[in-house]
Amino acid sequence: MRSYLPEFLKPEALQHYIPIMDSLAKEHLETDWFPHKEVKVFPLTRKYTFALACRLFMNIKDPDHVTKFGNPFSLVTAGLISIPINFPGTAFSRAIKGGKLIREELLSIVRKREMELSENKGSTQVDLLTRILLIRDENDRGMEEKDIANKIIGFFIASHDTASTAITFVLNYLAEFPRVYSEVLKEQMQIAESKGPDELLNWDDIKNMKYTWNVACEAMRLAPPGQGAFREVTSEFTYAGFTIPKGWKGCS
Repeated sequence: MRSYLPEFLKPEALQHYIPIMDSLAKEHLETDWFPHKEVKVFPLTRKYTFALACRLFMNIKDPDHVTKFGNPFSLVTAGLISIPINFPGTAFSRAIKGGKLIREELLSIVRKREMELSENKGSTQVDLLTRILLIRDENDRGMEEKDIANKIIGFFIASHDTASTAITFVLNYLAEFPRVYSEVLKEQMQIAESKGPDELLNWDDIKNMKYTWNVACEAMRLAPPGQGAFREVTSEFTYAGFTIPKGWKGCS
């Protein structure tokens, strides 16, 4: 992972993703939020983050193609913490079937992208899949196609519910605290008024969202999006008068 993730997650790359996130967010709001008087936030944010992952990981833009991935992926996530009984009708059984469908589709995409790269017809945007395909070991061999598909699935799972949960709780707290909502709205409107009609957000705009960022951080502090992670103390330290010895484990 050290050979391809740093390039994908370095600050310059993250800054490049901002207008992509902005354009997809606008499309998502216009399609799935504005036509309705009432919406369920968490399912819709999951839809948005999944479409964003498809775009950033594999440069998939077609909504129908995203849906083709999204339906079986929902089965997979529903079965992640289910009882591992592979019996027809169980969540675990449906997750296995969903995983097979996703893997088959991913293998098809991997092979197509490999052909494009070999013919120098790769997309202008170097996404995560392309970076993985370009990696070579000391014997000039690339990663196996099945391993690449499994890596991509892992990134989907890791990025999906955590981002969706964070967005959902930010909106939840904004609804609970009108004063905070007003301040966030005020800051966002100032940034929106400084932009042209079709101009997308950029890194400078994000840096100006100081109050909004504090709200997002506080929301994630109050409701961590990745709950239940086990951690081990690597070196002894003291906190609030208590000594925590090396080797102790806890759940965050």
